[in-house]
Amino acid sequence: MHRAFTLFELLVVVLIMGVLYSVFIEKLEEKKSSEVVLGLESLREFLVAKRGLAQDTALICVDDCRRCFLYRDQNRSEEIPPFLEKDVKLYRYSYADGLVQEDLGVLFLDSGEQKEICFAMHVNSEGVMSPYLVAYKGNVYDFSTFFHPLKRYDSLEEARDAKEHFVEELQ
Repeated sequence: MHRAFTLFELLVVVLIMGVLYSVFIEKLEEKKSSEVVLGLESLREFLVAKRGLAQDTALICVDDCRRCFLYRDQNRSEEIPPFLEKDVKLYRYSYADGLVQEDLGVLFLDSGEQKEICFAMHVNSEGVMSPYLVAYKGNVYDFSTFFHPLKRYDSLEEARDAKEHFVEELQ
């Protein structure tokens, strides 16, 4: 006599397969996110990949950009190998003032030390980054366009002119 599987047995098998699948996919995503090489060209992808289930992710560099930390939901999660040098500068574009250099302030480490922030970039829960223009090694990287790919300019003047042209097109 042949015995068929009961509904309960089938549900248990499906549940076990679901758990194994979710563990496998999570490990695969971790591996894929760690494969993104950190640089200004890939910064958006890196932070979005590192965000995981967090609502807010921030990369903050101190000590003339020799030490970088990843924060998830305002809790430090890991130290990131440095990828910048101290000559990096962050700007915001203001319609009234043009390009304005950002004062990033200080970071208080767990040890209580106060460090000047050299570089900071945030990604919120919707994947929107801090709207900065980053000047580094003669190039300017425009992170202020949320729905467009990263733009790179050869100078601050070229970046400013592009922003002014964009504002004129909107009017």
